[in-house]
Amino acid sequence: MFNLNKCLTLQQMHKEFSDKQLLIIEAAEQLFAEKTYDSTSVRDIAKAASINVAMISYYFGSKEDLMKSLFGYRMQFMKNRLSELIEDKTISPLEKMEIIVNSWIDKIFAQQSFHKIMVHAQLNPHNSTIKNLMNTYKEEQIQQLEKIIKDGQKKKLFIKNIDIPFMISLNIGCISQFILNIDFYNKIYNTKTDKNKNLEKIKNNFKSNLLQINRNFLHEAKTTI
Repeated sequence: MFNLNKCLTLQQMHKEFSDKQLLIIEAAEQLFAEKTYDSTSVRDIAKAASINVAMISYYFGSKEDLMKSLFGYRMQFMKNRLSELIEDKTISPLEKMEIIVNSWIDKIFAQQSFHKIMVHAQLNPHNSTIKNLMNTYKEEQIQQLEKIIKDGQKKKLFIKNIDIPFMISLNIGCISQFILNIDFYNKIYNTKTDKNKNLEKIKNNFKSNLLQINRNFLHEAKTTI
């Protein structure tokens, strides 16, 4: 079984930023999610973080650089997790793919404000700062998944000619739809338990279904229309 303790912990990741920097980053994240990046001013962030505006310039330089730090803060843990996973020889390529899908779901579920920023950016692709950050991250994901998938193909566990960008879009699209409509699903699948337990049950059910879709995608021969 893949040992997540071998990866950087969130506490270790936080050492890259001071407590004051994290306060600013998290205040900015909340505002970017609620108001969008373009509609949020540096003064708005300073007010939300209860700091002087000059401190944002001191720690980050600009709102653009602050956004870059936010992306690094949220993405680095997943990147390190994937790197460790790729190097682990004790588990199969299919198990690695399933760990990745589970991690995507848990990450987006836990970081809903950051995910909303990503959604806003896709609906308004004119902001080159966020667009470039997203594209860089997607390219890195493709490169990392390609290593796992090629290993699975070499071992004849996966079919040939897997469209990796489409596979990422399929997974993230499904997860996004799930997260953005979580209150709806909670209402539809209400089991008369408390909300948190119900949501956890819904999330686990969603994981099972998405994992089955991925198994089919990796194993089944393609058909032509």
